[in-house]
Amino acid sequence: MPKTERTAHRKQRIQEVLARRQKDLTLILDNIHDPHNVSAILRSCDAFGVPLIHLYYTDEVFPALGRKSSASAIKWVERREHANCRDMLQELKGQGLQIARTGFSPESSPLTSWDLTRPTAVILGNEHRGVSQ
Repeated sequence: MPKTERTAHRKQRIQEVLARRQKDLTLILDNIHDPHNVSAILRSCDAFGVPLIHLYYTDEVFPALGRKSSASAIKWVERREHANCRDMLQELKGQGLQIARTGFSPESSPLTSWDLTRPTAVILGNEHRGVSQ
């Protein structure tokens, strides 16, 4: 196959993959401390077609991401940084997203009970402190 045909085929394949991304699902990383965890989340988002994550960092310094461990995901998963929770949540709710948070408490409900047919932002909390208030 000539190079121009391969390039055209590759472009078509990329467009097909991008068209199947889950534009109605996003994650909010709430002060995730360990850079390996952030890299793993980015790789999972890339694998599952989540095109965008929100980085809410107020108590932690955003961890440096490894070029090798996150290389592909860094290219394909957009990241938006936030320092103000109220503004971030207003923005997301204004886009029609429901906000769900992870955690362990008596009020918690299992993932299977979440209505993920609606556009959703899922908050993942810090490894030690959980989700911020």
